[in-house]
Amino acid sequence: MKKIFAIFLFFLICSPAYAGVKSFMEKCLDSWVGYSLDSLIAKWGYPNDEKEIAGKHLYIWQNSKTGYVPQTSTTYGNVNTNANYYGNSIYGIGNYNSTTTTYGCYSINYYCTRTIEVDSEGNIISWQWEGNNCPGTYIRGKAWVNPKNDEWARKKEEKRQTKSKNTVQYEYNEGSM
Repeated sequence: MKKIFAIFLFFLICSPAYAGVKSFMEKCLDSWVGYSLDSLIAKWGYPNDEKEIAGKHLYIWQNSKTGYVPQTSTTYGNVNTNANYYGNSIYGIGNYNSTTTTYGCYSINYYCTRTIEVDSEGNIISWQWEGNNCPGTYIRGKAWVNPKNDEWARKKEEKRQTKSKNTVQYEYNEGSM
């Protein structure tokens, strides 16, 4: 059983979905490098914190929430007893089975922290992120992407134009026959 769990864990960590989280966040934050902090604030809202560390000006956005995961535990018991004599009566002879089930939940803290560094003119020069609740796909995280530098929107538009161009070419060829 431990072997199966270890194999499952290995594939989970090495899966493209897991790798995609970092890839999306890197592309998302890269889309802001070279742009002004004001344009980022217009898109994301005001940061939760601002810090000056070692001459670097940092802005920090944090999202967090607590989730609850249901948990059930079951305990099984079996007690074999011998006869106990008390006066003229016999007590406790037999085999007793018992099952106890406990229901509850435990909490998980979900978070995503984005730290942006700006230069003296207020332009974004670097970034850092961490968390277990950062968006892993464009669909979930498109609100964080720079609309002026959105590579996913550009690719979608290029694909649409290519498809449109191919349709026009096909109609032209069909008409010339």
